[in-house]
Amino acid sequence: MDDEAPGWIVTAFRLPRAVAVGSLGVDHLEATWLGCRASEQMLAQAKSAGFSEAAEDSADVLTATDGAMVTGAALLAFAKVSDAVEGDVVGRLADPAGRWSDEPGFGPPARLVRLRGGGELTEERIAAATPVEVPVVARAFDFPVASGPGGTAVQLELCNEVCISCHHHGGLLWANLLALGAYLWAELVGTNVLTWFVRFVLTLLRTRSLEPNVVAGGFNRVGRGAHIHPSATVEGCVLFPGAKVGAGAVVRGCVLGPGAVVEPLALVTWSVLGEGATVQRMGWCTHSVLHDRAAHAGAMQLGVLGPGSSVKGGAYMLDQSLGGPVRVLQDGELHDAPFGLLGPGLGARSIVASGVWVAAGRALPPDLTVIPDPATVVRRVPEGISGVVKVVNGRLEPL
Repeated sequence: MDDEAPGWIVTAFRLPRAVAVGSLGVDHLEATWLGCRASEQMLAQAKSAGFSEAAEDSADVLTATDGAMVTGAALLAFAKVSDAVEGDVVGRLADPAGRWSDEPGFGPPARLVRLRGGGELTEERIAAATPVEVPVVARAFDFPVASGPGGTAVQLELCNEVCISCHHHGGLLWANLLALGAYLWAELVGTNVLTWFVRFVLTLLRTRSLEPNVVAGGFNRVGRGAHIHPSATVEGCVLFPGAKVGAGAVVRGCVLGPGAVVEPLALVTWSVLGEGATVQRMGWCTHSVLHDRAAHAGAMQLGVLGPGSSVKGGAYMLDQSLGGPVRVLQDGELHDAPFGLLGPGLGARSIVASGVWVAAGRALPPDLTVIPDPATVVRRVPEGISGVVKVVNGRLEPL
């Protein structure tokens, strides 16, 4: 190693060790992060930040604690801070980003680690490492939500540096949501002033309009074989190869993975769809994550669907609790969800049938089928019945 070269230029990156994401039936390296597998996304971001993939003879190795999702910007900021520190270094992002490293995963907090001379990450090395705080630049944005314990809006302080523990589906959700803005900006607008200017001018020429909504619609990245129906509204989105958006659908601020589909008349905002995932006809999905081959036709906010899972039309995945914040049970302890809001996590291959409402923050295990109470399903209609009626054990009776 050149002793005069900045350490962050030559330091290699190693993926964190995988952990199971709650009861989703997927480990965090195989989980969907920004449209593809988290392992692929982290390696791509590390490479774009100037890091090679760690080899056995790496002099220094950057990594993160087990189960962490980390952006290239966070690695870069940590590498610069830790470069002048001797020995192993463990880093925590400065607040407000630091709070997101600790809270949404409801488990061991995520930390960045620099291993001097390489080697394996152990609890002993973490305990003996020099702690540092990694500076971040955050910008506050207001996001509207339905009226509830947190009011009608929440304020997020967004930054490019993200490092979040994914021991629970809540951590995986926020790892996607907090990294989504910076990812879309880099993919659609660019990372330097010249690129911004060129893309903006080309978009103005393509859309032939100064209307903000029309211009925003021109900032899309559409992969090979992807298709957007002429009557659909797609604004500020990344479509991987083979993704499709149907007639009359509205898709804003989303990442659609390879072969993902938004069917006609669906509404999808600020969400991430994995490979082959589908939001079905007239489905409503916002601030959520769908893993590979998941299908959603109901209503969902702040939810996570595991691989191959399905939510049928008329089902609701709730994200608020009446009278107080959403609380999550993890490792025998109750935790308040960030902002008091969190949707359910649906395990791999599980099905939520039409007419089922799943309470906020609940984690459903894999291979489960949930159906409504048969007593609430109309099965018998007496002759001559009229007026206001109720369902009693599947039979209509006068109220």
